[in-house]
Amino acid sequence: MVTFNFSFNPPKKKREPPKKEVVLVKQATGIVVNDENGFTKCNYQGNLYTFTLKSFDTYKKKNVYMRKRDKFGHRIKIIRDKDKRCKMHRKFYSALSIGLIVKGKIIKTVDDLVLFDVVSSYNPADIVEMAEAIREFNKYNNNDKLEVNFDW
Repeated sequence: MVTFNFSFNPPKKKREPPKKEVVLVKQATGIVVNDENGFTKCNYQGNLYTFTLKSFDTYKKKNVYMRKRDKFGHRIKIIRDKDKRCKMHRKFYSALSIGLIVKGKIIKTVDDLVLFDVVSSYNPADIVEMAEAIREFNKYNNNDKLEVNFDW
């Protein structure tokens, strides 16, 4: 006698990939400030954004800043060579400090938090000092090969 098997496997449900961050602004340039509660935030077009935890990470960063200031109120900057760029404790050291200009993107996380993710940061005072040093070098050596661009 012939038998038939009418059983079938239910279709497998496709799993959706986990939700990722949504990029609101791809290229944002802001300045690092403290808000009224003393938290470090980014001022971008008059709005304050909280930084991502990855932004404070010191791993593979050339310049690291101590969270504590010296007795004169100046920030302490540590410049590291390529071999010594290890991870430092976040409680005492940070890759960001007040007054730095940061470039990055504004993202919206899965939890509906709008955060600023830092791609690069620089100190405008360092750029001005370097430009003045190059000008002086050109002036005393009569060398016009090096040019200074202030469009940063």
